[in-house]
Order: sequence, then structure tokens, then C-alpha cells
Amino acid sequence: MDGLSLYKIVSYLKSMKEPALNKVISSGSLIYFILFYGGKNIYLSFDTKGGEIFFADNASEGKEVFSKINNSRIVSIKQRGYDRLFYFKLAKNRHSGNVDYFKVVFEVVGGNSNLILLDGENRILYTFSDKNIDIDRALKIGNKYTPYKSNKAQSIDNIDEKKFTSFSFLEGFYKKTAEYLDNIYKMNNFDLNRTLVFARNYLEDGFLYLDEGGKAYPFPIYDKIDKIDIRDYRGYRKIKNSDYISRYNRLISNKIRKKTELLEKLKLELEEAKNFGMHYEKADILKNNLHRIDEAVKTGIFYKYKDDGVEEVKLSIKVENLDDYIKKLYNLSRKLERSIPMLEKRIKEIEGELLFFNNLKFYLENKELSEKEIRRALFKNVDPKINQPAKKVKRYLIYKNGNATIYVGKNSVGNDEILKISAPEDLWFHVKDLPSSHVILKMDSFFYEDLLIFAAQITAFFSKFSLEEKVLVDYTQRKFVKRVKGTPSGFVIYDNFKTLVVRPASPESLNFIQVDV
Repeated sequence: MDGLSLYKIVSYLKSMKEPALNKVISSGSLIYFILFYGGKNIYLSFDTKGGEIFFADNASEGKEVFSKINNSRIVSIKQRGYDRLFYFKLAKNRHSGNVDYFKVVFEVVGGNSNLILLDGENRILYTFSDKNIDIDRALKIGNKYTPYKSNKAQSIDNIDEKKFTSFSFLEGFYKKTAEYLDNIYKMNNFDLNRTLVFARNYLEDGFLYLDEGGKAYPFPIYDKIDKIDIRDYRGYRKIKNSDYISRYNRLISNKIRKKTELLEKLKLELEEAKNFGMHYEKADILKNNLHRIDEAVKTGIFYKYKDDGVEEVKLSIKVENLDDYIKKLYNLSRKLERSIPMLEKRIKEIEGELLFFNNLKFYLENKELSEKEIRRALFKNVDPKINQPAKKVKRYLIYKNGNATIYVGKNSVGNDEILKISAPEDLWFHVKDLPSSHVILKMDSFFYEDLLIFAAQITAFFSKFSLEEKVLVDYTQRKFVKRVKGTPSGFVIYDNFKTLVVRPASPESLNFIQVDV
């Protein structure tokens, strides 16, 4: 972990006001600090093998260490500049009423990482291991603690502008982050102050940026990089070494969060746009009162002329040029009105994307997608080998019921395939606004109501809500289900639909009518 990413995590920890430290647990090379803040436990993790600080969902089973500091308070947190060294200052109340002070020093330096407990006079009480990155110092019990020597004298807060050549010589920078800011520096026409403002803004944004492999950076150094909240960071080794399901589940969850935020923003904009008439009406009132504008502005009472008479309207107007203001209101009204169809279209697209990502998450959690297929769904420019069809993945199921055939997509690829083999008049089903398989109902003749209900029940069964009593299922003709150009397999938007309320089908009924693909 680089010093700048560590700085962002330490800044988040500093935002807590004197959290309690309940206990410390050691599990192999991992050390868990169980903090209590805001009415809940927070699990701060230190990976002494990989040299990284991150947050965990819980603490693995292990042994308690540093029992001296159980049930203490973290009264201050300090980092040495942007270096990979920081400490907690702890206060622990004794039964006598006195207070004991300790420091826990985190040396987050790759394979030489160590955790050191100090007393109130900075004497070493305990070291987690015998690792020592600085051979010129001794980490012995009873000795005064000396921080390891820093190999960089300057930081972004302390730069000799005349001697500056590259960010690689500054504290906290690794090769990748230095190259990124060096490029920003060039793009800014070698304006160092402007580049430093850019860097500091990112250092205070509260996010880390993960590449496809899960490695964290303080800046968005790649085009394809995922932004996550500091408190959601679960460590590089865990992401790197975990199976593809947990790795991509995390990536999809972040996409869902971002799309949800964008959808809420667009809905607010649409709500404002639909009030375009209010601005137009206000402009009309002002325009129709120009003949008595001085009196109207002074009293705040304007006349609204209607077919059945005149209505008094109270307005507070404080503008220098009323004519310009009226023109702006008319222009704003027209602009908002024109934006309505565009916003509605965009909202529909985002809702479709959200449904797609929720479906993808659903299939992933149920292990219905191979790693090749999930990568193909998420990334456009991937290895050509990844674009080859994954073997041994059953893409869809077929059910027979009399002269009707029902196709059920097992994953996003299967959903795409059943769309391709369906006719415009076939019926398409999906659980309303929630993750489920896509289902196609084919018949040689009329669609009977009992078949509609049965197809909807199958759709409900192949969803996250298969155990619910009632599930809402949308259905429409295949011709009203549209693929969006440039989107991955399984991404659709649909309209002209109706909704059924059904109980999910039973596994027994499905086994009876299922046929092999």
C-alpha cells in the first residue's frame, strides 16, 4: 500500500471522535482492531504480510494480543507526513482513577510490516514480529522506539519548486501514482501549484480507486477503474486471491450504487423539468403587468389575467433588468420542456442498466455465469480468448406444456439467446423491477390465461423471490423488448407491458415438464 492511499484511510479514521478500542485479535499475518464507534463495531485490519490497512466485515477467529490496551480510547491518530507509518495514541482508565497512555505504531512497509506497542514514554512493550525495515535501529523490548528512516525528504506539502523534476521523489508516491501525476503536471503546462491542488482534492475525496485486479490507488490512474468508499475497502490480497464470484460481485455492487445515485439525480431533474409551466406562467404575469410594474414591484401584488377575470398574485421581484429576466424565464421554461423526453429516455435506460446489473449479480451469486462470460458482460475490450463461448455452461432451459414451449434464460447469455430464437408475437416475461431470468412463451395459437399465469410463475421461481407468496411479473410481446446498441448480452428495455401477481411455481411442477436443451 502506498503512503497516499494510507493517508486517505488514516484521514477517515481521524474523522471518528475518540472511538473505543475493544480488543485486538491476531489471525496468522492479519491483525484485527475491533473498534466501537457510532453504535457499531468497526473492524480495522492490518495485513502484516502484504503491508496493507483495510476494513473487514468481521474478525477471523484467532488469539487476543495486546490485552493491555483492551477497552481503551483512541485519543489521537497521527501519520508521519505521507509515509507508511502511523500510530494510535490510547488512553485507558484504571480502577484507581488514573489514566495509562499507550501508542500502537503501524509500520505498513510491505513484507517488513510490523506492529509495535509502546508505553506512555515511548518504550517498546511488544512487537508483533521481529521484522525490521531499518537495520540501523534495534526493536527490543524496553528500548525507546525510533521510527525507521525515511528515504524521501520532500512531500506535496514541502516542495522545492526550483529542484522539482518528478513526483516520484516525493513522500508517499509509488511508480504508478507518480507517473499519473507527472502526466497531469505536463497536461497543466508544468503548472506545479495547479497540479498540487488537483492532487490534494483527490486526497480529501474519501474514496479509493481499484483497478480490475483489486489494487487500490489514491487517484483514478486508469480509464477503467472503480471508485469505492474508504470504509468499503476490503484489502488487495483478499480481492486478488478470492474466487471470481466475490471479486466481480464487488465490482457489480459498486456499479449498482453509482447507477442508483445517477437515477435519483435524473428523477429530481425530471421533476423540476415538469414544472416548466410555472416559469412560463411567471413570465406571462410579469409581462402582462409591465404597464403597472412600479406599483406591482412596490406592493408585491401582480395581476394574473384569466378568461373569467383577474386574480391577484403575490410575487417578490428583485432584478435589475426586468425585460432580460422575463426572457430568461421564457427560455428556461422552453429548455425544461424540451428536456423532458430526453430525461425520460435516459431514466428508462438507467433503469434498464440497473435491472441488468442486478440480474448479473443474481446470476453470479447463483454461479450461473463463468468468469469469461462475466468479463465479457462487464468489459468491452477484453482478450479475444475471453470472447469465445464458455464451455459446459447451460445457457437456458426449455419447458413443455401442451402445445406451448417456455424458454428460461439461465444467465445473461441465455437471456440473449432466447431473445434471438423468439418471434415478435411471442410473450416475454420478467419479474417487475427485480432480478430474475428472462422467460419466453411460444405457442402455435392463442395464449390462454392459465399459460400466461404458469409462465409468470416460472419467471417468479427463477428469481431472488422464489420463496415469496406473491411476486409481480411483467409480460409483453417480444417485439416490445429492445436491445440497446453497444450494451452487453442480456441488457434490454421494454414497454407496452402488463403485470401479473403470481405465486412462484413449485420445483416439482418444473421437473415434470422440463426437457433437455
